[in-house]
Amino acid sequence: MVRWNRRLLLFGVVWFVALSFLSAVSLAQGSRSAVLAEELVGLMNEAELQNVATRDTDQEEDRYVAALYFPGQLMIISARYEVPVYVEEKLAAKQYQEIYADLNQASVPESRTFVTDANADGLQAEVVGDERFDSYDSGGQQLRFDGRWTRQQMTEDDYRSAFLEAEAQYTRMLEALLAEIR
Repeated sequence: MVRWNRRLLLFGVVWFVALSFLSAVSLAQGSRSAVLAEELVGLMNEAELQNVATRDTDQEEDRYVAALYFPGQLMIISARYEVPVYVEEKLAAKQYQEIYADLNQASVPESRTFVTDANADGLQAEVVGDERFDSYDSGGQQLRFDGRWTRQQMTEDDYRSAFLEAEAQYTRMLEALLAEIR
């Protein structure tokens, strides 16, 4: 019985170390959003667009997502809009810049998710040298992905968990925008 408990404990420790290592490696190697952000920026440049927007129906029917791009920075917002008919009219007319502004100013505040991809290269968990850092604001939680979790009163595990959640949300938003622009 004691031998079995030791084996279980050893297995648990090995499993935890392996998962921690894989998580650290995946964060260091880059993110899925990096590939998608690069594709979106390429398509926006090709189409000479500074903005793009679409419905974000994976979440709620009255949710929209919009992007603002200028060289070196990509800002994306997703939010619910109380009067969707106005946004739908602007979508039909491809008035993406107006939709971006509406989601920033007139959307349901607690529904807003805002990502600043500082280098338009996908979310990065840490910065190297003097690079600008990415940020994520959702439901009143504001995060800076600069690798300094203690400055945000977080543990390293909480920081990495928050990053993975932000990465998943950002990836979802990028996929919706890519579907619109393709």
